[in-house]
Amino acid sequence: MTVRGVPESTGVPAPRVPGFPALLGAALAGDREAVLTLALLFEQTRRPAADPDESVQSLLAPEYAACRLTEDEWHTAVDALLHQVEQAGGATGPSVVWALSKTYEPRIVPPLATLLGRLLAATDPGPRELAHQTLFAVLNVGMGCHRDLALDAVRAAARNGSGAVADTARRYLALHGHRLPGD
Repeated sequence: MTVRGVPESTGVPAPRVPGFPALLGAALAGDREAVLTLALLFEQTRRPAADPDESVQSLLAPEYAACRLTEDEWHTAVDALLHQVEQAGGATGPSVVWALSKTYEPRIVPPLATLLGRLLAATDPGPRELAHQTLFAVLNVGMGCHRDLALDAVRAAARNGSGAVADTARRYLALHGHRLPGD
């Protein structure tokens, strides 16, 4: 597999994900179990086949425990979840953002930073869990590949966020020696 960060195949094909189109459709329809399954499949696919994570396998339904996403399934799932984030905005479930963060793909950072900005600018703060999960995803993935964009998003969260979002952003900035303008 040539997805960035995904180990190359060992030459031994893993079983295909059974019913992948239905699984993805359920995830896009808001089925939390389907989103959890996709997130775990992202994690499992990223690991070398020779070194499976038994804790991930134990959380997957038996029909998925030995499966890895194909490159096409990986791209299709990431594309569909990103499209949902871009279209649904604040109506996106936090679990969708969490699942995307499990891919560690650099291309997820700009849309998630945009989503975080929209959530911070809204007069109705919207779902706090979504803003918090989006901040975590931007931090975890973005600091390694889109550092300036991620730092701008964290600074905005520290300035304009509320509750746990603002606290998390401020703690991150303080821990890593970054200051907000005016501090």
